[in-house]
Amino acid sequence: MLGLAACSRPATEEAAANRQPPPAPPAPTSAAVDAAAASALPLKFVAFGNEPFWSVRVDGDALHWSSPENMDGIDFTASTEVLPLQRRYNGQLQGQAVSLTLGAGPCSDGMSDQVHPWRVSWSIYGRVLEGCARVAD
Repeated sequence: MLGLAACSRPATEEAAANRQPPPAPPAPTSAAVDAAAASALPLKFVAFGNEPFWSVRVDGDALHWSSPENMDGIDFTASTEVLPLQRRYNGQLQGQAVSLTLGAGPCSDGMSDQVHPWRVSWSIYGRVLEGCARVAD
């Protein structure tokens, strides 16, 4: 009897050896991943482009568009739409629908050696202008 007892494992060791690891938490859905990525985008920034020159300052839902033809610029408000890995601002400017889409990714403005952290697409007066964005001063 003594020989058999020496060869068997204690009950607690046996239970530990048979225990399965806890199941992994469910993977986040793509909508959750997209929402998290969009929430990492800034709420206050300046978007800009060259040829033609333009800029849009964004502070939440308050936007300000300016260009060389309109140096004083125009203030307007926009609603915010969360897209996969992006945020879009939709508004009205001088009776026309406009939208600014902000997404992560390095962007070169083409005129300087600077690389900016975000890319933008500015849709105004039937044109789509590509540009960059950085934290507002």
